[in-house]
Amino acid sequence: MKFTIRRYRDLVYAIGAHQNKRFKVSTGLSIPVKYWDSQNHKLKRSHPEYDAFSLQISSTLQELINTTNYIKANDIPLTIDNLRKEYNKRNKPEDPLKINIIEDFKNWIEIKRPILAKATIRNMLNTQVVLSHFVDKNISGKLNEFTKSNFEFFINYLAKDKSLRDSTIDKHTKVLKRFLVWAYPDEDFSFIRYSWTNIDDPIYITEEEINLLINANDIGYYKKPLDLFLFCCTTGMRHSDSQRFRPEWIKNGIIEYRSKKTGGKALVPLFKTTKEILQKWSGQSPQICYTNYNQYLKELFKMLNLNRSIEVLYYQGRSLKREIKPLHKAISSHVARKTFITTCLMKGIPIQDVMKMSGHSDYRSMKPYIAITNQHLKEVAKRWDI
Repeated sequence: MKFTIRRYRDLVYAIGAHQNKRFKVSTGLSIPVKYWDSQNHKLKRSHPEYDAFSLQISSTLQELINTTNYIKANDIPLTIDNLRKEYNKRNKPEDPLKINIIEDFKNWIEIKRPILAKATIRNMLNTQVVLSHFVDKNISGKLNEFTKSNFEFFINYLAKDKSLRDSTIDKHTKVLKRFLVWAYPDEDFSFIRYSWTNIDDPIYITEEEINLLINANDIGYYKKPLDLFLFCCTTGMRHSDSQRFRPEWIKNGIIEYRSKKTGGKALVPLFKTTKEILQKWSGQSPQICYTNYNQYLKELFKMLNLNRSIEVLYYQGRSLKREIKPLHKAISSHVARKTFITTCLMKGIPIQDVMKMSGHSDYRSMKPYIAITNQHLKEVAKRWDI
């Protein structure tokens, strides 16, 4: 068993690690980065309450060590599960936990609001709404009652009562688990997961449609959303990264940046269309808020008669659903990134180079962005015709 002290998102934990598993125990302390020695994983002496905080950290770690010694002395198998069980027995009251999930969830959102993107906060608020409805209907909201069986009831509630798609249920599950792990680090929430079958059927814009957009005239105030969409189509950027773009990212004809969402490094050639858009907007990318941007795109595509039928496949309650939509209703900002990746691959650019341009670290994370047409497969087949 190895013991360490680590700081995650300002909170300090004592950690016991054994056989590739860990048990985190919160010290109850929140320490700003300026008072934490990240190299040696300890509190800096410059902290105004150094003595008291140091004592609390060392006491938490010592209790973890004492619990391990107790396990060994009583011939209990030394596992992380047993460490968690014995530690909770020794350090937690036997009375039911008086913790209200919804109130703590609201507090979590307010704490995270200043440091997370608006879209992320919006997802968290959506989960709060469905969780509140479920708790009001099914459980009291106390942590000790949010068991594995209640989680399964929650999934059933989302799928049947709310008729949500599997992809939406998966999002709610991930948000819920992030909250529970953050709020109650001493508890085991490994059962909070949702397995579903994802359909890799991305929407993308064809080369002919891209050229139509490039040559579009008399579109009035839709010029800015059009240029932003083309900028993302030719750089592979997400909307969030396009709004952060700086001219300093361009080095020797290459746009070099790190993704805001994943931190992955992307290296994108500065294409002709990208360069023309930057010149038009004084070296900056067009700036449009996410919500308005998506609505403008739908209106723009409808005005340009980009209405080819799109088949949308998704699972709902384990049943495969099929929906036909015109392109102008299915279009969104993220289609630009999918278009960039798909077009690069259909142009014969090796997948490892496309991953460098898009900032993906592995094929699995990039796979949902790829849409290969039947016509392209026919062209590929001509290379080996038997």
